[in-house]
Amino acid sequence: MTITARRVSLDTSKLLPNRLRLAVLLNPLISRQASIIRGINQYLLKENVDVEIIFGNEIVSEHQDIEDIWFDGIIADYSDSLQINTFERTSLPIVGVLEQSEAIEKKFSVMTVGINSKACIDMAVDCFVSAGIYYIGCYDVLDDASDPRYIGRMHAFNSLSEREDIQTSTFHGMLTNFRSWKQENQRLINWINSLPKPCGIVVINESRSKALLDACLEVGYLVPGEVSIITLKENNIDDFITRQKMTGIKMPLTEVGELACDMLIRKIRKERVKFKSGLISPSDIDFGETTQSNVELDPVVIQVNTYIRNNFRRGIKVQQVVDSIGFSRTLVEKKYKEKMGYSIHKALHDAKLDNAKHLLMTTDLSVSDIAKMSGYSAEEYLYRVFKAEVNMTPVDFRGRNKA
Repeated sequence: MTITARRVSLDTSKLLPNRLRLAVLLNPLISRQASIIRGINQYLLKENVDVEIIFGNEIVSEHQDIEDIWFDGIIADYSDSLQINTFERTSLPIVGVLEQSEAIEKKFSVMTVGINSKACIDMAVDCFVSAGIYYIGCYDVLDDASDPRYIGRMHAFNSLSEREDIQTSTFHGMLTNFRSWKQENQRLINWINSLPKPCGIVVINESRSKALLDACLEVGYLVPGEVSIITLKENNIDDFITRQKMTGIKMPLTEVGELACDMLIRKIRKERVKFKSGLISPSDIDFGETTQSNVELDPVVIQVNTYIRNNFRRGIKVQQVVDSIGFSRTLVEKKYKEKMGYSIHKALHDAKLDNAKHLLMTTDLSVSDIAKMSGYSAEEYLYRVFKAEVNMTPVDFRGRNKA
């Protein structure tokens, strides 16, 4: 006897008539898109929307008629040309998400929502100008010249040429591999060398910011003394891969997800949507150690702070900091105290303690390892510092503050 198997398709809409079926064509393994997905989830939970969500780009292909796939609505990645070409011809409720600028927001036939690139660039430039820096560089990556995100950033940066108070320069980084990395790094160094100092550089993301910081250290430029860096910040990866915490524009990716989901649900329910395209501007800068405040413009202060940031983990003393400057200890300590309001000893002490606190809150490393990685000579000394400064042990601090 021959048994023939037959695939049975279950239509969940008949079992759960009020449940919406959404396709979210974003990759949760990509940090930027994962943050957008988080915003989508927050909206659905807040509004108590009953949904079934299908993730992934694999349900879209060049040969597929999207009308044959049963969804109530779709949130698509509009930095993906395949998705754009597929969805521009469908009648399904769709919202495209991307990083964009005013120059391209009217390009698409579907509703779109994304980050206002011009507002991000303007915020970074204003930060540089407030610190007395008037030569601004943009470090982007030329992957696909037709990518709407790249177009948006370049349009935003090119618009700076209309400002009379600054000068600008652009570096187009390339995708690299093990063979081409050294050549690309030399291109970056050549560009940095060509910039007047001091200068400020806006960087596309944290990984490229690390490459820029490493290149500056390799050549010997002080960061932030001669080169200041602001990154478009998707997450806090720089806390783990760089010596200095990056100053970054907080990208409102979660808010993009919330707004995209709100627009899609309203369209599915045939409710009024206030606008076809939504641009969300960043609301804050996460200040780190790669930009300088006005008080830090003094060369002695810049050199002291840079040396401490790059070397406190080695357990350095105040005398080593002073020796790196080349002036007498009395002069350096006096000038630093006048400008900063506290001593070099306190700056060194705070750098070590702050690093220990950060590692206690964000890692599972032992207290002994954290003491060594923060520049303390022994675990017992770290305990004494915590007792004096925080009035608790490192273990108690971790228990109360670990995420």
